[in-house]
Amino acid sequence: MTRGVFLMRSAAVVAAAIPAGALFHQHAVAARAGSVFDVRDHGAVGDASTDDTVAIQSALSAAHASGGGKVHLPAGAYRVTADLLVGSGTVVSGSGRDASVILRDPTPAAVAVFRNHDIAPTGREADIRFEKLAVHRQGECAKPNEPYDNAIQLRYVTRPVVRDCLVKGGGKGVLFDACSRWRVHRSRFAGFVDNAFVSAGYAGARNEQGHGLFSGNRIESPVPSGFRLGSSGVLTTQGSCDFVDNAFRYQATKAFEMGETEDQLIANNVALWSGKAGVHNDFLVGDCDDVRVVDNWLEMGNINFAYYDVGSDSNDRVQVEGNHVLEGGIAVNSARGASISHNTVDLGVITLNSVEDAVVDRNRVSRAAGRSYWVLSNAAAPFTTRLVRLSNNSAVDGNRTHDPGPTAAAFVVDRGDHVTLRGNVVSGDDADRRQRYGLYVNGTINLADDDNDFARVRTAARAPSTGIVTYAGFDVPLARSFPELRGG
Repeated sequence: MTRGVFLMRSAAVVAAAIPAGALFHQHAVAARAGSVFDVRDHGAVGDASTDDTVAIQSALSAAHASGGGKVHLPAGAYRVTADLLVGSGTVVSGSGRDASVILRDPTPAAVAVFRNHDIAPTGREADIRFEKLAVHRQGECAKPNEPYDNAIQLRYVTRPVVRDCLVKGGGKGVLFDACSRWRVHRSRFAGFVDNAFVSAGYAGARNEQGHGLFSGNRIESPVPSGFRLGSSGVLTTQGSCDFVDNAFRYQATKAFEMGETEDQLIANNVALWSGKAGVHNDFLVGDCDDVRVVDNWLEMGNINFAYYDVGSDSNDRVQVEGNHVLEGGIAVNSARGASISHNTVDLGVITLNSVEDAVVDRNRVSRAAGRSYWVLSNAAAPFTTRLVRLSNNSAVDGNRTHDPGPTAAAFVVDRGDHVTLRGNVVSGDDADRRQRYGLYVNGTINLADDDNDFARVRTAARAPSTGIVTYAGFDVPLARSFPELRGG
């Protein structure tokens, strides 16, 4: 299946999964009708050399004083040298992101190009919007851990919106601290030291930040994370956020990173060549509940539900469905309730580590380096892998490393309880592939087999494989016995 066909099919699936109108829902902005404040009327020049800071701030302050309004930047390049403060009900609007450009001088001590007023959580602002303009921090970006300014930074704001913008350079692109019902749509991000977009708590307080939508955006700079939602160690409730139809290109480490969140949809995104040196985690999720990762296309990256705090219940009710992963894999760690189905993994592996009550169904893994499906338990995790069913999966042309050992079997079950394999198929006749073993079992009890086909594997010499092998620690109770395991 070509990428174009994949995207057309998956778009239909995503459209059906998201409530009607959710992707392009517009919040009413509290600006007074007809209240337009043109920065040229306040003295802005827009010639890329004149300092327009005072003029633009004058227009922003006038809108704030009147209870809201549109601050318009006609086509031009507006040089600014200090933070610009934006108040409730203000729309900062240009004539297009290629026409109206804010050029910020490299002043490391600054906070952001745009930010709202410093307020306490009880004084929450609302309806601040940026549209149809470019925000560009000029000069060399600061190095990590050195002072640098962000492009747009809002704190304790309800219904902030960034739409049809170009955000370029600086520390973070857009930073929403303890904001709720936010929207970031059809914008481009490039050239950051830190993250393109961050939504997180603030000052350790528990803040309602949920109901966000990040859609139709393009992130193309080699930043540490394209997108980050929440942070480990901060008590946050993100709630019901959707991340759909975004494109990530040339990420250094991660496209998405989420921690301590719930009720997330990651769907129909494309992440290309995210690993600059080897394979990294395109989608890194930790300590999250009710997360759906559906119909995404990844190249050189992983979908990884990871440990944020080993020894705690990290991820519950996880769904990974219909994704295409090239030169990467899918890993679910420390989770209760997981469904991994209809995924295609090429040059990678599907891993379940310390997972309880999981179904792995109708996936296809091809050209794996060693094992294709790996079920195991981590001694440091709060529970042992149990109640896992692998059904109707296929492993094709595996063991590219040509490891002759049984641990490179297509299916590896290492220290589990009540693991069922049903209707799985292992195949591969290519002389360059050496998937000699179909199944390796170690330290596992209550293993059940029903109608698997592990006998299609052939070695480079075209001789039939051993099919199934086991090593020390295997407990025999089987729903249906393996002749190879019982010496038959």
